Amino acid sequence: LSEPLFDLLFLLLMLESRPLRELAQGSRALATQETLVVARLQVAPWLKRETGKLSVMGLNKAVSETCVLRLVGQWAAPLLGFALAGVQGALLVRLAQLTHLAWNPKQSAFVHFGRPAAALYQGFCAPAILLLALPLCLTQVRGLGNRVRPAQHWPHPAMGVLLALLARATGSRLGGPRYYQGQLVRFPVFDEGSEPDANLPLRLLQRLQLTGWGWLGLSLLLILMALNHG
Repeated sequence: LSEPLFDLLFLLLMLESRPLRELAQGSRALATQETLVVARLQVAPWLKRETGKLSVMGLNKAVSETCVLRLVGQWAAPLLGFALAGVQGALLVRLAQLTHLAWNPKQSAFVHFGRPAAALYQGFCAPAILLLALPLCLTQVRGLGNRVRPAQHWPHPAMGVLLALLARATGSRLGGPRYYQGQLVRFPVFDEGSEPDANLPLRLLQRLQLTGWGWLGLSLLLILMALNHG
């Protein structure tokens, strides 16, 4: 195999978006009061928070936030890393995401030890988050400062900004308190209207992936134009 083709195949092995779509579709089918217990068990491996007390609304909110967080770390950021530094850049971003998941500071055992991995992961994700959030910012210029100000108190401020913009774009409420290992932790609330429904996780995934493909298409067009002029 040629080196570019091998790099492309390796990149495809590192990207993960289908499991998130399956999670969103599965939670949509089970997010009812009758099947709430099964839905909690299904989402438990994906969430760091406690799921035993989640209501249907809380389940939809938790899955929505998780889908956004995971998609950035295992799809958008590796693609940007590949564009900037080749397959090594994508691999570095993906390894940072995996170490952050393994040593998450939200767990009491890694409150201090996991902070360097979290900071590294946040630094790698910030440029990808900026690109994903830019189209949302252009459509929400009015009152943008007031809207994203609460995101400064999110553990990952850049991700908080993205969630705040998505909450506004979809007219849904995100953020708020949650339990980690029996301890109540209060996160900022991005209150932009109605409570999240069962379709929200899939809608957020589709919106972010559409934005990502748009940036990829634009970069490919610019490369082709540069080659033609060259």
